[in-house]
Amino acid sequence: MLGMGTPTGPVLGNFNGMAPASFQLRRFSGSSKDNPEAFLKQLTLAKGACGWSEGQALCYAGLHLDGKAAEWFCNNDFTTWKAFDAAFLERFGLDPSKMLSTLSKAPRSQSVCGCP
Repeated sequence: MLGMGTPTGPVLGNFNGMAPASFQLRRFSGSSKDNPEAFLKQLTLAKGACGWSEGQALCYAGLHLDGKAAEWFCNNDFTTWKAFDAAFLERFGLDPSKMLSTLSKAPRSQSVCGCP
């Protein structure tokens, strides 16, 4: 059962006899302001807390995507959460705040652009 929508999405309902959850899922559009890792983490936590099947989790993921992220989701046919998780991170990448840290860990003998 879904509650009334809010700017951040619907209040999640009752699954497997659990009481209605009082949290709301944030939406993800794939913009530079979005954090793909945080989005996946909140979905994974909700999946466990609500006892969702993989199919239910994939449906909720799709319902919380906007713009280019929603278009990407509709153009793929995910059958497992693991496949969605991997493809989502491959397409939308790391949390922008971690990109500099990742680049700074690259070997110093190689330049980012491939120049000597």
